[in-house]
Amino acid sequence: MGWGKVRQHIEQADLLNTAETACYCHVSFRMFERNRGKGTGAPFIRLGSRIFYRRSDLDAYLERCRVEVAL
Repeated sequence: MGWGKVRQHIEQADLLNTAETACYCHVSFRMFERNRGKGTGAPFIRLGSRIFYRRSDLDAYLERCRVEVAL
């Protein structure tokens, strides 16, 4: 699957795997693995051995990470 198709899938899918989530959030795959192991970070769904993240949960997580700078 080419990058264009991957990007299109990420923009349309509600559930993203860890690699897609890392791409969506512009961070490393490993960061999500570490945070999941520590019990921190974005909420996730475990289906058997597979891990998924809801886009709406990721958007809320990114908003919580937002830092406002006073000028």
